[in-house]
Amino acid sequence: MSLPVVFERPKTPPKSYSPKIVVLGSTGRIGRRVIRQLMALESDITVVAFVRNYERACEVLYDELLMERNEKGPKLQLVVTDLVPKSLVAGYISPSDEDDEDDKEYAVSASRFYKNGMEDYDFQSSKEDDASDLNPYLQLKDAITNATAIISTIGTVRSTIPFADYLFQPWRIFMSVGNWCTDSTHPYYVNYMVHKKVLEYCEEAQRNRNRERRVWQNTERRRGAKNAIHDQNGGETGSYIEGVEKIRIVRISDHCLANPAWDIVNVMTNIVRSMVFRYQEKCEKLLSSSNLVDSFILRPGDLVDDQRVSYEPDIHSNLSCTD
Repeated sequence: MSLPVVFERPKTPPKSYSPKIVVLGSTGRIGRRVIRQLMALESDITVVAFVRNYERACEVLYDELLMERNEKGPKLQLVVTDLVPKSLVAGYISPSDEDDEDDKEYAVSASRFYKNGMEDYDFQSSKEDDASDLNPYLQLKDAITNATAIISTIGTVRSTIPFADYLFQPWRIFMSVGNWCTDSTHPYYVNYMVHKKVLEYCEEAQRNRNRERRVWQNTERRRGAKNAIHDQNGGETGSYIEGVEKIRIVRISDHCLANPAWDIVNVMTNIVRSMVFRYQEKCEKLLSSSNLVDSFILRPGDLVDDQRVSYEPDIHSNLSCTD
């Protein structure tokens, strides 16, 4: 007689995640400096840099890629992908759909010539869907799963196209941009939709971590452990579980958002720059509304390539010291 198999519940708390920082927009003027500062840290961390062009990443992050070869210190990983997949932009037609239309047109012509039915022609695409086709953000989701922080430096400024954006169909101003705009560089896609997807994956990862901790806590209580930890607000979507660190999202925004929406600078910029501040503001509000993750919004002023202030001591200072 075989003995029953007993599955023992975990007696140790879930292990803490090692520092893993995901940087979005790593080859930009801000992103490359963020990467440089992270790689200069004397700690064992993993830096995941999202880039759109591999050759440009090798050129811009050349020194940091060389540092990655060191046995100790930060490790740099490159992820080459477009955070605004064409398949999620309005008006997108997949290549398989185009092939199906061509095959269908051929089948119609052939059926008329041979005087037979359309059912005699198999014009449906037999291409199997790849995982990346089903979820263009699969690489982003995988990177966030074990991440401790996400730093986003991505952003776009697109000039308004008056005829296409407003004059051709004026009612579009009341519609969601995702229903009509075929330009993937629109601030709606880059400044808002990307961060909406980032927050979605961060919250999903945080729920999984909370759930793992809750299973261990329940096990400890059933075992009658004296040092069992009791969580606070520990529901399925609880915002805080004791012993579980929250994922942090750092967003580099724009200092003009500190001004009222009717400020003349904001109004004029929104008119000529495709409502860029509107979608920056929607992004900020979206990130700040989450109870599951911690979000930090940075609004820097005008950025320059050179250092603004010299930190060298002023030997000609008039200050004097007294005993």
